[in-house]
Amino acid sequence: MEEPKTLNKKAPNKRNNFLDFIKGIAIILVVLGHSIQYGNGAYYFRNSLFYENVLFKVIYSFHMPVFMMISGYLFYYTMQNHSNKEVLLSRITRFLIPIFSWNGLFLIFHFATHFIHHNIILHDFIGVNLKTEMSNYFRSSFQTIWFLWAILWCSLIVMISNRLFKDSIIIYILVFLLTFIIPDSFNISLYKYMYPFFIIGYFYCKNKEAVYKILQKINSIYLLLVGCLIYLFLMQFYNNSSYIYTSGYTIIGRNALTQIAIDIYRLIVGLFGGISLIVIVNKLFKFETFSKEDIITKLGINSLGIYIVSCYLFIFVQKLTTNLSINYIVSLFETIVVLIVSYLIIYFLKKNRIANILLLGKR
Repeated sequence: MEEPKTLNKKAPNKRNNFLDFIKGIAIILVVLGHSIQYGNGAYYFRNSLFYENVLFKVIYSFHMPVFMMISGYLFYYTMQNHSNKEVLLSRITRFLIPIFSWNGLFLIFHFATHFIHHNIILHDFIGVNLKTEMSNYFRSSFQTIWFLWAILWCSLIVMISNRLFKDSIIIYILVFLLTFIIPDSFNISLYKYMYPFFIIGYFYCKNKEAVYKILQKINSIYLLLVGCLIYLFLMQFYNNSSYIYTSGYTIIGRNALTQIAIDIYRLIVGLFGGISLIVIVNKLFKFETFSKEDIITKLGINSLGIYIVSCYLFIFVQKLTTNLSINYIVSLFETIVVLIVSYLIIYFLKKNRIANILLLGKR
């Protein structure tokens, strides 16, 4: 198997258009999944009927694992080229500041709408609701746009393991085993679910030369076919309990063997689905076709911002589509509109230095 041209040892300070293209596909799937979930009417959402949707199952089986593997892959370069202080500063500015800034904006918006619709005097509102609203603000900050928290925590684990334990595989395995007994509160289940994918991406980048030597001995088409078949076979058993949102992750207070089986199954499905997507794109397109001017690549470059902005846009989409029923044409339309609006918002935010720092995590 040849070393993929798209994943060769490029200078880490240059953008990898192939990875941006993959992220572009993944963010389209994220928005499409949210359109199915939030944009098909109150009845569809309230009764969680989206969990039974075949397309929704496929998307949610691997779309976030793809993002996490790429994040881990790129974080290897971050660790190699920056000091501990620089890594911490980049994680804070890239993730923490946007998390609290966006939730702060949403809190202000909530205040404003409260005044307009309920004609409440500011003094009365502060006296009665400020403490509650601030509590909701901090709770929301730790629970919304959860993927940023997942990257942050995984980055910190890798940084500590790398600096103190020289990337000892034993430490990473111990952390993985601990995830089964750590409570799932405050979306921690989602962070634990993402952890193995981040580590896989990180170690793949670290050991890619050795991996290439092994893959060179295997027919890539055969390997891809087997991977896709395994993924399709495993998806036959994907049901409501397979979602991290419904079954959680920890074994505490649950049947341990059943929960571990669900967790491992979910990880294997995400791994095979994510890798299959990456390899398929690698096989279908030559490296020269990936350009930063491509629409999908542009979406990938701005995928983190689109993820953040779209999460808040769907609050409004959900209100506007209350009386709808499931319709894929409508979902596709919502996806396109949300992607365009999100991209435009990001485009204008980048024009302002302060907004770029506070809301997009750019320095």
